Amino acid sequence: MNDLGPGVGGNPLAWLGDHLADLERRLSALERTPALANAGEIDVDASTGQLYVPVCHGTPGGAPVDFGGAPLVYDDVGHKLWAYRGGIWRAATFT
Repeated sequence: MNDLGPGVGGNPLAWLGDHLADLERRLSALERTPALANAGEIDVDASTGQLYVPVCHGTPGGAPVDFGGAPLVYDDVGHKLWAYRGGIWRAATFT
């Protein structure tokens, strides 16, 4: 993508198209990426209000779109909770 802007050494329509495509990709990912805010507390015997984390079947490998925070996914084969930080996936194992 040409980050120099439409007025510097390039086709302004191509530059705009690249940036609109990137924005569309980020908005699409954002629609599928809920963020928590003011979650509060739930009772220990609550049947609603738990955090639902996406599940994958093995070690995650893709680089998530950066919206800040730490993306999470649960590996139901390895029984690990994975968080993506610093450009790598890091795991916590459950028994």
